[in-house]
Amino acid sequence: MFDQTDFERRFYSLITEEVNYAFSELLEKDAAYVQQEGLKMLRQIMEALHSIAEESVMQGFYGLLANKKRN
Repeated sequence: MFDQTDFERRFYSLITEEVNYAFSELLEKDAAYVQQEGLKMLRQIMEALHSIAEESVMQGFYGLLANKKRN
């Protein structure tokens, strides 16, 4: 069955690893570049997280609808 705590832990771990990797490469550049690209990158991360959340909700709804059609 679904374990919310484990899901959150694994999701947080993956996101943290990816974001830290992206920003560690960015922070090796000069300050002006970091500020400009950092905001751009942060926006891209937020858009990606929004898309992932939206897709997860849609998959859940489709699963519930598929189950309803079988009954």
